[in-house]
Amino acid sequence: MQARILVVDDEKFIVEAISQHLTQLGHEVRAFLDPTEALLAIKNEPIDLVLTDLRMPDVSGMDITRAVYDRGEDTRVVILTGYATLDSAIESVHLQVYAYLNKPFDLRQLGQVVERALNEQRLERENKELTEKISNMLSDITTLYEVSRLIYDTDDFDMTLEFVLETLSIGLGISHSVLITKTSSGEYSIAKANMPENSKIAGILDNVPWADLEKVVPGPDSATFAFDGKPQSVLKALHAGDEELRAMVVTPVWYREALYGYLIVLQVGDMGKFSADQETLLGILATQIAPQIYQASDGTVDAPTRGYLARSHNILRERIKQAIHGKEEKFAITLVRLGTDRIWSNLNQLQEFQTAVENLVKSHQEEAELHWLGGDTAMILFPNLTQIEAEVTCMAIDTDYVRGEAVLPPTDMLEEGAGMTFASTVWPNDGDEAGPLLTLTWFRLMSEIQREEIRLGEVTSEDE
Repeated sequence: MQARILVVDDEKFIVEAISQHLTQLGHEVRAFLDPTEALLAIKNEPIDLVLTDLRMPDVSGMDITRAVYDRGEDTRVVILTGYATLDSAIESVHLQVYAYLNKPFDLRQLGQVVERALNEQRLERENKELTEKISNMLSDITTLYEVSRLIYDTDDFDMTLEFVLETLSIGLGISHSVLITKTSSGEYSIAKANMPENSKIAGILDNVPWADLEKVVPGPDSATFAFDGKPQSVLKALHAGDEELRAMVVTPVWYREALYGYLIVLQVGDMGKFSADQETLLGILATQIAPQIYQASDGTVDAPTRGYLARSHNILRERIKQAIHGKEEKFAITLVRLGTDRIWSNLNQLQEFQTAVENLVKSHQEEAELHWLGGDTAMILFPNLTQIEAEVTCMAIDTDYVRGEAVLPPTDMLEEGAGMTFASTVWPNDGDEAGPLLTLTWFRLMSEIQREEIRLGEVTSEDE
């Protein structure tokens, strides 16, 4: 990871040696022999890390450190010195200095300290960004919870649909939305649409072959998904409205193991890109309105397999009931996606793989409970473990999984480099109810999967 590093020392050969070494490591380095000039840079320039000598004329290393501290940002400081004192050490702790490095030092040792500091900084920044995202998301979820409470308080189906689409419009800034419902005969109709008065798309909604959506739905285990040009029949019909249709985001509405319709958002004209958070919230809203859609249809739709979210929610809800009844103090909840490019040619092969993974998990944590949500996705419950303990356990499991230890089938099921992606939370530390816990954990897992995809994409680019 490239970082912007500031080096301050009144000895020229030290500054040159450090600068050259850190530049070779891929960092952008600003070097100063005059600490007064360094102070100006600290006040006016973005900096990730500062390496400073302690004893310098006019301006000391502690002056440099105080200036960094006063910035109020997360810039790391490493002090280089051959004259450390107790007073400077105490003040360094107060000023959150990352490390002391005694002169003379080895450049390789310096590089290791710098990389550790920058890695911790990166993790803190990512955690802060994720926390902010989750905070915003939970705020929106609270709003949707209030929406759902009002939905359940009314028996007026039309009023419910009006309320839902108005929520999308006002709460999420979505100008084009439509709810499609499925009849017992398999036909689709427009239950409610919310679009601008001058929208040409609104006039052709009844002519769109909505049933064709089923041809490209990724499956009942999918939540919200976006189309990239298919099905052509649906997109072609919508384009006939002579408005610039940029994308279509579709959320299947499931209830009691059955598909009852779709909540659809159309990105038209200069609408901003639909975010992953909004897609998640759309899925939550679809879940909230599903019971009323079910009641309105008299429950006559055939029932396929239920989705990941419903499965995990039901499993966790029952597990929480057991924990409360048994006065269990805590348990960790881990969602796992197992990386493998293997296409299972028959059910026996898939079952063999899943059994092997179960054995692998049990070999690391005998009391663990593994529940398969799909072919490569599972929820693991670890009794009496903290989030950190659960993730450390999963790291060990991942190591064996990638190696293809003896507990795995002696086949070529795992591609070289395949691994696990996982995310954890804890009951009841992160909440008492299954819904919020799963929302948090699924969000973390999707973030980890996205980060891994970006990393693999960067590796592939480098290889090319």
